[in-house]
Amino acid sequence: MCKRISNRLGRDLGLTGAHADVPAFQIVNDAHDRFFSLTSRMIGKEYDPDAEKIKNHELWSFVTRQRTAVAERIGELGGDAFRASNLITKIADIERQLDLIDQDVSIGL
Repeated sequence: MCKRISNRLGRDLGLTGAHADVPAFQIVNDAHDRFFSLTSRMIGKEYDPDAEKIKNHELWSFVTRQRTAVAERIGELGGDAFRASNLITKIADIERQLDLIDQDVSIGL
């Protein structure tokens, strides 16, 4: 655990919504977990039977660039729960884009 990760609740750090009642250290941990899950999902797509369709989808390069940007930011995160909360939101956005890719590939677009 990082020396500067707090055990204060998110609301004490100015967070609202889903992270308000979550300890800061858990928010940081969740950001890392979500990032690794996203990375795993994207690696899986590289080996999917529809990998060519996925990689040629109009959103794929955007999603890849966004994941790279998150990777850079998560590496600098330290114990900052506020920034971790923002990254979790960004990761959720990327996951929604991947869902759209999956949907389009499954219906043959």
